[in-house]
Amino acid sequence: MKTVAGVFTSSEEAREVFRTLRSMGFAEDKLSVLLPWEAEDAGLQAALHARTRGKEYDQVLNEMAQDMEDLERQYPGSDVEEPFRRGYERGRAHFEATRGRAALHATRH
Repeated sequence: MKTVAGVFTSSEEAREVFRTLRSMGFAEDKLSVLLPWEAEDAGLQAALHARTRGKEYDQVLNEMAQDMEDLERQYPGSDVEEPFRRGYERGRAHFEATRGRAALHATRH
């Protein structure tokens, strides 16, 4: 059994390690651990983007299709939708909490 651990400072660095490990014979399903953090981050960023901010995931799914297609090209054979959705929901929750605190602050002043 082969075990590899690493910390990546950029998405490009993670993609390069993914490609290298895949070329060395690591199964893609074992490499999928590299994907979730990047897909979740992309989902989080999408949730905070001005055009999608505050909207339900299902409302903006078509708008975000290109983001998911980009991830699928970078990580062929990997499921990107679930981690992307988790990141989107996390970003949306953060936005809602921030908006709620801002509204509360505004009513006190």
